[in-house]
Amino acid sequence: MISIILLPGLLMGCRRTTGLASSLSHTNTSTDACVLTTTIKDMLKRELIDYGDPATLQAGGGSIIELVLGVPDIDIPNLASSQDNADAWVQNNVIRYTNVSFRYIAVGNEEKLADPFASAFFSAFQNLHNSISAAGLRNRTKDPPFQYPNFFVAMSDAFYSALERGGGGSLEIVVSESGWPSAGGGPETNIDNARIYSTNLVQLMKNGTTKRPGKPIETYIFATFDENQKQPESEKFRGLFLPSKQPKYPIQLN
Repeated sequence: MISIILLPGLLMGCRRTTGLASSLSHTNTSTDACVLTTTIKDMLKRELIDYGDPATLQAGGGSIIELVLGVPDIDIPNLASSQDNADAWVQNNVIRYTNVSFRYIAVGNEEKLADPFASAFFSAFQNLHNSISAAGLRNRTKDPPFQYPNFFVAMSDAFYSALERGGGGSLEIVVSESGWPSAGGGPETNIDNARIYSTNLVQLMKNGTTKRPGKPIETYIFATFDENQKQPESEKFRGLFLPSKQPKYPIQLN
């Protein structure tokens, strides 16, 4: 186990590479040791999982993969309600897995102000921060007129600018999810476009942004597998891998 950084919503960190984001919104693919340590061991060293699934965490034990553990949105009110609940969550999902390398804990996913748990977000984050610190796992928790090649780079620099204005200019952002569906949303959602998007994203993040050129951004491509329980239809086809665990298209992540 390595020291952990607690992250709100958009991940913030200081490492530079590309990984994959995984979810449990599917029923046609197992998330076992074969997936984590055999299928993709030559492709990535980090994976974001947006759940505390015991089988997945156990599968990651002893492997070279560093896990970014997501706190499910439905857990946020419970974690916000008491420090004891947060302590128990950290014990059950982090401390007990002594041979798993955790990189970050990300609190929440795709939050909106209108979400029922939004008001509990800060308290949950604060309680988890206290739990991680008590367990000895804590590591750290005005714009020039740039010309931007695309909206993604501009949006990344907007976050950098906001951090600078808030006194966090030394922080770097981590993109927790980005990807393109290979089907389900019209003619533009196809495997070739998904391959182009993912390939260009990796190269783009290696080169940094207009505001911080030469400083790569750690990025997680969404998703590892298709998720056949999601809606709308295009959300079912964002995986880099088929249910057979074969890649949809060739891509070099690092």
